[in-house]
Amino acid sequence: MGIQAKYHNHAVRKVVGVYLGWRGLSATWEPFEELSFWERKDAAHRVGGYGAMTRLLTELENIQKDSLDVLPPHAPPTELIIIGHSFGGAAVYSALSQIITERFVNSVALSPPKQKRLKPLGDQIILLNPAFEAVRHYDLNLMARAIKDYPSDQRPVLSIFTSRGDWATHYVFPIGRFFSTLFDSNRNSKQKRADLDAVGWFKDFGTHELSYDPKASYATSDPSAPSPTTQEEDLPEPVQLEQSVSSVEKARGKWKPGQTYHFGKFALTPVNDFTPGDPFLVVSVDQQIMKDHSDIANPLLIKFIRDYIQFCQADPEDRLK
Repeated sequence: MGIQAKYHNHAVRKVVGVYLGWRGLSATWEPFEELSFWERKDAAHRVGGYGAMTRLLTELENIQKDSLDVLPPHAPPTELIIIGHSFGGAAVYSALSQIITERFVNSVALSPPKQKRLKPLGDQIILLNPAFEAVRHYDLNLMARAIKDYPSDQRPVLSIFTSRGDWATHYVFPIGRFFSTLFDSNRNSKQKRADLDAVGWFKDFGTHELSYDPKASYATSDPSAPSPTTQEEDLPEPVQLEQSVSSVEKARGKWKPGQTYHFGKFALTPVNDFTPGDPFLVVSVDQQIMKDHSDIANPLLIKFIRDYIQFCQADPEDRLK
């Protein structure tokens, strides 16, 4: 029985947004705006790393758990999705990386039969064009890639999406890091590069490419499509939603080596010998989906993220494990 069937006849989900912000950009005139890079980056890591944001996010997780405890059987679960952009992504990572690492060591890093699915803080952490150096993700990435067999029910829990048109993290960020790391010592040249590059541009960390084909039909990505020529824009909205749910559920059943996952006209293709079940994704994104650093309200991106969140959901039975 699929997720859609399990949640049939339940009330429409209510969505509550909690926005976390702080005083960041203090200058809007050039060249002072760009020169504020170091101040803004340091502020993001202070906000995330000094405990206040961690405490707030863990409190939200406690609220989520309280809600799940009182839900009737087979009701749509209360979910906590955490999304950060740019220096906001840096703050989120600083706030949660230690928790994720600890939970990773105590779950998937264990030897069978003690190994179990990694549960992040909440249900899914999504970072869009995050502005922090790859070296912060270095050790967690090494641990994840050392695992060759993940639990069969493991889904992504931390997903980093970076636009191929994000010039800010591609070009400006390494320049800013160059001056900050002049006197830093690194184990090798690879780690030195990781200390300069933003996490989404460090090639060794890449796991997937996200592309968009406007000419793709539902039949291309979903064998159950009603017609090989049916296009999404030709379908009424309820049918679009039904097709979207069907497409995502089919993708959930094909979490295999070398598999490309289709979400309507979107394709998520693995690279760098990605190990199925690796809960940490670093994705290079087609500019049609996210044009540049600030294009996070792109309707195509929002549409993909909607389906991707559903793809990453734990199956109802697995939530109890």
